[in-house]
Amino acid sequence: MANDIEKVRAQAHDANVANKIIDSLKELQQSSDEKSRCRWVWELIQNAKDVANSSGSVDVKISFNEQQRILQFAHNGKPFSMQNIVFLIEQVSTKDRDEKEEAKRSTGKFGTGFLTTHLLSEIVTISGVLQDENSQFKRFELDINRSEKTREGIIAGNKKSFEQLQNSIENGKIIFDFNEDLFNTSFTYRINENGLGVAKEGLGNLYDALPYVFMFVPEIRSVSVEEYAWKFTRGKLYLSKNKDIKVQEIIVRENEEESGIYIAAIQGANVAVAAEVEKHGNHVAVKEFTNQLPRIFCDFPLIGTEDFVFPAVVNSSQFNPTEPRNGIFLKDVDEIETKENKNLMMEAVQLYGQFLEYVSRRGWEKIYNCNGVQREHNKKLNNGLPILHKVPPKRDYRRYFCIMAEKGGTSHGGLTEKLSLFFHAKKQEVNAYGR
Repeated sequence: MANDIEKVRAQAHDANVANKIIDSLKELQQSSDEKSRCRWVWELIQNAKDVANSSGSVDVKISFNEQQRILQFAHNGKPFSMQNIVFLIEQVSTKDRDEKEEAKRSTGKFGTGFLTTHLLSEIVTISGVLQDENSQFKRFELDINRSEKTREGIIAGNKKSFEQLQNSIENGKIIFDFNEDLFNTSFTYRINENGLGVAKEGLGNLYDALPYVFMFVPEIRSVSVEEYAWKFTRGKLYLSKNKDIKVQEIIVRENEEESGIYIAAIQGANVAVAAEVEKHGNHVAVKEFTNQLPRIFCDFPLIGTEDFVFPAVVNSSQFNPTEPRNGIFLKDVDEIETKENKNLMMEAVQLYGQFLEYVSRRGWEKIYNCNGVQREHNKKLNNGLPILHKVPPKRDYRRYFCIMAEKGGTSHGGLTEKLSLFFHAKKQEVNAYGR
């Protein structure tokens, strides 16, 4: 009788896992658009960040062979645990959203977000190193096959994956000289015509947002795309005298040429506000935001927030994002996650004011690039959140106002009316980054 119970329980578990995967894949395909098609690369980078090695950092290498139609994502993070592999096959997240302290630095590992990578290919080959309970290292390789669309097909595919894993455990050689600096983990996708477009869109989306990820995610040490011949590497971190403003240098190498990108940010208790800047001798200027840059980050960019009406980039690891990770909950409802998001945005408004005060006091140039909404037609989206009026570049911007207007009944409603004088600009001599 006990064996019968366990057999039925196992069958029920397998069916539940398969049904969840089928439903998630169906929803993913039906909602696929130019935004969601870019998400796969950020999901893989998030997973790499969550397994930073003993140095506290991780390097990412992306290989994309368009002619052979193969894309490989590799990193030098920690080896897999058995739980990691099982949860990856069955699409169970190892992140518990009730554990708030852990959630602050864990963006989510191997949950439903990993399914977005199947927009590249229905089959992914995973190669890595398993560290068992005795701290022995063994190399493994297995396929995750989502080409079948039936419950029986998914169950059979998962069974095949577990058989490949078991074979690696039984027949794999023990690694005695494990080197964590090597790219031991890889995800390989053999892509079709549709996957080719998804690959290009995702890689193209990297360039604008990746510098901000280096500011917000200290675990990321470098990201390279071999076929595009570019590599982003973490550079120096500059701090202002009172450490309220920091500037992260990102070294960019493209086709043997090297340049620097600089992201300036002010960090609060739970939120950071940031903008890209550039150096001209001892002078600093704020760069204009591109239309492709998401304005909200939950450590990583929420693709779909490019039109969000805020004059700088806002990051918080405590944001409660939508399940497609294309925005945050801000509707005018009495719900805890929405309230948390609104409180975080209010903190962002205060930080933004402090940021403007600092950069104007230090004499940074082109402040108009971060002193207002770049798209006037989007002001209507901001009922209840700051309506920030842009000051034309040639106008004297010594006085600048943020108006909080409550209108209610919209997806961003619910805050009170408020008028705040943000800064009184003063022209001063300035050293680079206010040092």
